[in-house]
Parts: sequence; structure tokens; C-alpha cells
Amino acid sequence: MMLQPLVENAIIHGVSSLKNKRINILKIERVKNILILKVEDNGVGRKELALSRKNQKGGMHKSFANQIMKERIDIFNYLQDTMTNFYMEDVFPNKKHSGKRSILTISFREEKSGTINKL
Repeated sequence: MMLQPLVENAIIHGVSSLKNKRINILKIERVKNILILKVEDNGVGRKELALSRKNQKGGMHKSFANQIMKERIDIFNYLQDTMTNFYMEDVFPNKKHSGKRSILTISFREEKSGTINKL
């Protein structure tokens, strides 16, 4: 529910316009009671994409993806009584094609039996 849009955006908006060496990386790791999901691409980056859209359409593109993601996280946090966060950052901040890294962190509780709460 939350990972799919991140991967889709990395492909469609991140690397689809690149001619060579399209790279998407999905990293999943656990640090104590936090599951960290990272989706990275080597695409044009957020600033360059916004500038390109502004020049093409003569105005700013209004994206609803972040708002939808926030609503999903709010629902998930409410239903699971957990703390889930989402943010984006540039992979290569000082380059023209800065890429993008989307990071989703999901905290969870371990039950006494050693199993993870409902994810």
C-alpha cells in the first residue's frame, strides 16, 4: 500500500527519461524496532523535474502523491498504533541529476512471543 507508489514514482518520474544507466535501488533493513524502506533512483531529481515541468506547461505541476502518502500513513498509524514516517531527499545533492531517495520508516512492537505486531 505504501511501497508501491514509491517504486512507481522512481521508475516513471525518476529514470524513464534517462537514455542510459537507469538505476533503481530498493533497500529494506531493520534497525531495532524500526523497519526502513528506501527507494533510490539516479534520475533528474526533484528540483530539475519541477523546473522541466514548469517550462513545459507554463506553470507548476500539482502533485497529489505526497498528500496521498501522508493520508495513508495517518490511517496506518491510527490503525496500528505505531509511528510511520516518510520523507524524500536528494541522492547526489550537488549534481544536475541529483536522483531521489524516498525513505519510509515503520516502527513496530515485538510481542512477548517474539513475533512482530500486525504489519
